[in-house]
Amino acid sequence: LKLSIGLISVPLTVGYLGKERYGLWMAAASILTFLTVIDASFVPALKNHLAEAFAHHNHGDFNRYASASLFTSALIAIFILALAPLVITVPWATFLRLRDAAAARELIPLMLVLLAMGAATLGTSFVEAIYAARLNISITLACNLVVLLVGLALLLFAIRAKASLPLLAALTGSPISLVRVFLFFRLSRK
Repeated sequence: LKLSIGLISVPLTVGYLGKERYGLWMAAASILTFLTVIDASFVPALKNHLAEAFAHHNHGDFNRYASASLFTSALIAIFILALAPLVITVPWATFLRLRDAAAARELIPLMLVLLAMGAATLGTSFVEAIYAARLNISITLACNLVVLLVGLALLLFAIRAKASLPLLAALTGSPISLVRVFLFFRLSRK
């Protein structure tokens, strides 16, 4: 399904944004993807510790690991948001030699949106590890399916509404964080 959505969305987005703005979006999104390397080293270890505590019915350790992951994720999110002054002060449009006036105008807002999305995504990444450790993976898989479909719908809406590049990025990137927040509050009720 993810591949199919990519095959649908890429030509639509390139056609809407044009080559330079699309390339700018993909370059910025690649930086966001790179930030998930931080997450890649943290979540698997967390998942192992949570699963072990859950399997041994050790609720104290499980809750400590979950709390520590919330705290660590919050610190990572704060660190990412602390990069905002750097993003604002660097003359990125000149550095990247942008020719498209719209791309140059939208670059800083796009980068700020992606920083916020990166902070939100990494700040909530531990939620799926908690569900996996509790053997509730089907809930996260179903939610991720919804995220893919909602993301495509929001992309189509943004193109139809002629949304700016930062708004397009925010609309298509926010569903995963919103779902994780929903899952987090669902956990906290239990």
